[in-house]
Amino acid sequence: MNNKLPAFLLPGNTIGIVAPARKVKPEDIQDCIETLQHWGYRVKVGEHIYGEHFQMSGTDSERAIDLENMILDNEVKAIICAKGGYGSIRMVDQVNWEKFLDNPKWFIGFSDPTVIHGLINNTNCASIHGPMAVNFTIDPAGFYAVTSETLQSLKDLLEGRKYTYNWQTDFFKPGSVKGQLIGGNISVLHSMGGTNFFPNTGGSILFLEDLDEHHYHLDRMMQWMKKSGLLSNLAGLVVGGLDKMKNLDPANSFGMTAKEIVMDAVIGQNYPVGFDFQAGHSRVNMAMLFGASHRLEVDDEGRSILKLS
Repeated sequence: MNNKLPAFLLPGNTIGIVAPARKVKPEDIQDCIETLQHWGYRVKVGEHIYGEHFQMSGTDSERAIDLENMILDNEVKAIICAKGGYGSIRMVDQVNWEKFLDNPKWFIGFSDPTVIHGLINNTNCASIHGPMAVNFTIDPAGFYAVTSETLQSLKDLLEGRKYTYNWQTDFFKPGSVKGQLIGGNISVLHSMGGTNFFPNTGGSILFLEDLDEHHYHLDRMMQWMKKSGLLSNLAGLVVGGLDKMKNLDPANSFGMTAKEIVMDAVIGQNYPVGFDFQAGHSRVNMAMLFGASHRLEVDDEGRSILKLS
C-alpha cells in the first residue's frame, strides 16, 4: 500500500530551502533559486540557512527551527535541502513531526538527508530522493553540478508525472517484484541503526548508494545489514552509485570491489538485484519517490526497469 502523497505542485506554489547539515553560502544556492523561479515557483529560504556553527549551518536548534518553520508555513508546498554533508541526525528529533503529518509536503534531498527520508517514510508519507539546491549549479564543471536531465526528473516528479527508468547493468540477479521504494546512503543508514527513523525494509525495494568509503568500511556496514536481518526480507535491491570507493592500503587489497561487497551480503536471497542505477553522488542523480510503490524488473541480460506504479 502506498504511503500518503503530498499535493503535487502548481505554478505559483512556494518551495522552501533549508540547510539541515553543512553550512552554505548565498552563492551556493543562487542557481537553484533562479531555476525554481524560472519553473514558475516562489522560493523561501530558512532564517538560519547562512548561519555557521563550525562546519554546520547553525546550531542543531537553529537548523531544526528552520525545518519546522517550513513545515508550519502553509504557503510552502515543498522543502528542498540546500546541501548534505553531516548534521541531519543531530537535529531531526527536535522537529515537531506531528505538524508535518497534519500538513504533509514534499521533502527533497539525498545523502545526509537519508535520515529525514527514513522518518518521513516511517510516518506513512512519501518523499523525494533527488538533487539538492547546491546541485542546480549552471557550471557543468562545478563540483556539485548535475545534468539537466536530472533536474528535469525532479521537476516532473514535483508536478505529478510518473517515471519509468531503464538501464543496463552487468551486475545483477534477475527477477520481477513490486514494493515500496526506500533507502538512501549506506553510511547514513548505518548511523540510523536502532532508531525509530530507520526505514522499514520488510517487503520493500531497498535503494543503496555511497561515496568515498574504504572497502572494509563498506563491508562492515553491509555485514551489519545482513546479520541484523535487514536484507533478508526485502522485495528487491537497487544499487546506485558506489563512487570513489577505495582500499585503505592499495598494497593490501580487501579482495572485493564495492559491487562485489554489496552482492556478497545478499548471496542466497531470492529477490532481484540491479546495480548501476543512475542515482547518487554523481552528475546523473535521477529523482525517485521514496515511500511509493514501484515495480522492479531485471532480466537475464541485466536489462533493468524501475517503474513508479
